[in-house]
Parts: sequence; C-alpha cells; structure tokens
Amino acid sequence: MPTTKNNKRSKRHRMFYTWLLPVVWAVVAFASAYYPGDEYGLLATGSVMGIWVLFLVKNSSGIWASLPLLLLAGGASMAVVGLLLDLLRTPRRLWIVLWLVLASLICLVYIESYPSYQRAMCKNGSLQAYIFFSLNAGLTVTCLILLLIMPVWRITHRKPPAGYCQNCNYDLTGNKSGTCPECGEKIQPTAKPGE
Repeated sequence: MPTTKNNKRSKRHRMFYTWLLPVVWAVVAFASAYYPGDEYGLLATGSVMGIWVLFLVKNSSGIWASLPLLLLAGGASMAVVGLLLDLLRTPRRLWIVLWLVLASLICLVYIESYPSYQRAMCKNGSLQAYIFFSLNAGLTVTCLILLLIMPVWRITHRKPPAGYCQNCNYDLTGNKSGTCPECGEKIQPTAKPGE
C-alpha cells in the first residue's frame, strides 16, 4: 500500500508544471485583458504564448470575442511547456524565483524606458497594465531559459549507474580495494538485492 501512495505522490510531482503553468498564464492573461495597455500592445506582447492563434483566425469583433480562443491556445501552449519542464524535473524554487525576478526586471526596465513615470502611465494607462504584462512576459522568458538550461544541467549532473565510480564514472566491476583506481575516491558499498 505505501508503494501505491508513493507512486501517486511521484505522479503528482511529475505533473506539477503541466497543470500549473496554463492556470497561471490564463489568470494573468485574463487580468491583462482588463489592463491591455496602449492599443492592446501590452496584452499582445505579454500573452505571446496564446496570441499567435489570432493570426490564424479573421475576427473583426475585437479582442474580447477572441479572448476564449486566446486563452485556449495559450493554455495549450503552456501545458506543453509545463510537460517539458516536468519531464526535465525542473526545481520549483528555481522556477518561482527566476519568474518573479525576471518579471520585476521587465516591469522596471519597461517603465524606465519612458522619460518619466507619468509619461509611462499616460502611454499604457495604469501600473496594473505593466505588472500583468511583466508577469506573463516573465513567465514566457523564464520557461524558455529553463528549457535551455535544464537539459544541459541534467546531462552534466547525471549520476553514474551502480557499479561505476560516482566521482569519475570509472567502471568498478571486480574492484575489491574500496577505492577507485582512477581517481582515488572511496567506494560506497552497495546493498545487494534482498538485504
């Protein structure tokens, strides 16, 4: 019975980003639709994970009629990205810290690109427009960075299989000395099955 419980917990852990990223993206994109910025510019650039679908459909009734389609496309895109991050076993703390730091930097840099704070607010309407834009833009950039970094990190930090030196990956078959002849690392005794 404990094995089944552990398997369920492990499966929940594996599916963390697959369900979380679409939900986070959709909530922030929906909030961003209320504060879209000048001519929906911030909504479009911040919601890039879903906005691509609008180029596939001709809809003259405006962004609100297209919002369900945008949310569906963005949610599906983010689910795929989340699945990839789950498969790479991306650390949760790394994701949340990177996302919040990047979102803050994007917000600050974008507001500072105007001559004054008042001019920035006149251009895009409100601070909320910048915040929601930055959260979604930061989410996209964070996911792209993690998708580039995590495969490299996983390859370089891959644990050698049993029977190999955990330090230098030297084959220790038949070694009885207790140390690796290649690097001098102490060999940890491995438990035999059934012990």
